[in-house]
Amino acid sequence: MPAIPIALQLYSLHEQCKKDMPAALRRVAEMGYHGVEFAGYGDRDAIDVRQMLYDSGLRCAGAHIKIEHLEGPELYQTVEFSLALGNSYLVVPWLPPERRDYVAFSEQLNFLAAELSRFRLRIGYHSHDFDFVPGEGGKPSGWQTLIERCDPSVILQLDTANALSVGVDPLPLLDTAGRRTTTIHLKEWSGQHGTIIGAGEVAWEEVFRRCKANGTLWYIVEHEPTEGEDAFDRVSQDMEGLIARLGADGLKRQDPPVC
Repeated sequence: MPAIPIALQLYSLHEQCKKDMPAALRRVAEMGYHGVEFAGYGDRDAIDVRQMLYDSGLRCAGAHIKIEHLEGPELYQTVEFSLALGNSYLVVPWLPPERRDYVAFSEQLNFLAAELSRFRLRIGYHSHDFDFVPGEGGKPSGWQTLIERCDPSVILQLDTANALSVGVDPLPLLDTAGRRTTTIHLKEWSGQHGTIIGAGEVAWEEVFRRCKANGTLWYIVEHEPTEGEDAFDRVSQDMEGLIARLGADGLKRQDPPVC
């Protein structure tokens, strides 16, 4: 099996991208990342963003898109932008408290999965700590509800640190999500966010083994921005830590997939 390519979630460089996205993308490529997952486009149009990717040699590994941009007329504006950019993975980054009815949300994701499939696009959801907390009266967690109710084509984008932050082992979560882990957020945890990959509690070798078995297409590194830190330095260290744990065999991919 070919190695799984590595992308960076650009929320990790939120301020840097706001100042100069082309320069930020070049720095990301120089660190050895194969692609990026977007967290907004800074009011740029899709063709401009696509050109920035081309100029930097990076691929698009997806985008985090607020749920309101996937509803009503905005849904088809988002589709048009995604197709022009060359992005196939539209991932809802989180749910505000007033929308955490996971039965209703799973139905919405299933609708979106069917509708987006007409354009060869896929919908997904990115996990947060609250998704793993069991409901009242013995009800399943939000994440478990999504596992049980969502169509298999819905991407369930596990965040390793967000699970560990509420005492949940991400390994069984990967087992139950199976092939829905098309993309995964690799984030270290050591009792707090902001830890460099390899310096915390995540059992990386077991994560990689499960991702390979699940057919994961992108590893996506995310580093929570911390005031006073050099964000470029932190995501570079994350890449170095990841490479050290993947080993040479984990990096033998020459051509990351077009998403």
